[in-house]
Amino acid sequence: MEDNELLFTFRLIRGAGSKSFGLIVAKAAGLPLRILKSAREKSEEFEAHCRSRAQQQASGQSGSLGRSAARVGLAAALGVGG
Repeated sequence: MEDNELLFTFRLIRGAGSKSFGLIVAKAAGLPLRILKSAREKSEEFEAHCRSRAQQQASGQSGSLGRSAARVGLAAALGVGG
């Protein structure tokens, strides 16, 4: 394996993943630490919002998600997306 290669040691299966590797890849690509920090914070905010939303749905409450995944994490930290 060469220095500029990325080795995935996970088995791919059909379905949604429980973890995103976007921040890991962004770090490996050399994005500035301030961008990575901001992206991590926004990702954590979004995950907390999703957990809260799931709890509301489980208890029968309703409400709109309000933010899409495209507007958080790395995309938001970079200032791209909707």
